[in-house]
Amino acid sequence: MKRLCLLVFLVLAGCESDPEMSKIRSQYPNETKVIKDSGEELGTLLRRDQLPGISPHERFHLESLPLQGEALDYPQMVTYKVEKEGETNWSQFYILQKKSEDSQWVLIQAWKQNSIGSERTELMGATK
Repeated sequence: MKRLCLLVFLVLAGCESDPEMSKIRSQYPNETKVIKDSGEELGTLLRRDQLPGISPHERFHLESLPLQGEALDYPQMVTYKVEKEGETNWSQFYILQKKSEDSQWVLIQAWKQNSIGSERTELMGATK
């Protein structure tokens, strides 16, 4: 599942023709689709300035955390970890969920957490 973090970077960076991406897609076809689709929704929220706690102009590192359960089971949920450039002591987390094959990906939870996990601030409904 470590390679799925690389997948998120490649998909969101527009590197789908990369040989590494092809290898990952062939090894994890279901997981690849889940990460790609949820990552596209995360990117849409960011471009629309609708992602709590981050603006479209900020620089950050993004990775998906390992999927829970089977990629084909519903509801599907993907957690993304965002580390803003210059904020080494805090990370932000976003959970997107798709309830069924016909539903859309929806942001269901967002929070900011310090690096040791002792402080957590909910971001849903928060201003940037």
